[in-house]
Amino acid sequence: MIEEILLSPALQLERGGPVWQLLTCHFTHWTYEQLAWDAVAFLALGAACAWRHRAAFHATLLTSAVLVPLAVLAFAPEVIAYRGLSGLDSALFVLLLLLEARKNKVVAVCAIAFIAKITYEMLTGATVFAGSVTPVPVAHIAGAVSALLVMAIYTRIPCASSSPCSSH
Repeated sequence: MIEEILLSPALQLERGGPVWQLLTCHFTHWTYEQLAWDAVAFLALGAACAWRHRAAFHATLLTSAVLVPLAVLAFAPEVIAYRGLSGLDSALFVLLLLLEARKNKVVAVCAIAFIAKITYEMLTGATVFAGSVTPVPVAHIAGAVSALLVMAIYTRIPCASSSPCSSH
């Protein structure tokens, strides 16, 4: 049953497909390897982001869940069907980098590595992590933009000590 859902073409994003596929495409994957990489990254990054800034985590998740498939449809005409969490994973990764930027010097190295990964995928057509899956760099870029947009808004909102700006 779970296999039918996670690898189902009915849930993937297709050009001209039903609108609900904009959200369901994140739940379906091409291979178990892709699912494993995406799920581990999503759980780890999601937990780290939610712990640091719950409101920004939720806003980034919602923004990227909509923006990523729209970007794939608008800017990747060669992509006939899209599946996976990697765009959302990218959003959470960039959100975590932004949340840690002032406290952690490793952030710059991680940001450069992320840009290098996207560049490699664009130039080679191969993925860095999920072997046999065709990369969709525009999904990763859209995820990153989602996090940047959310944090641009949250850094302009003053946080009172009792506000939900921090997750603790």
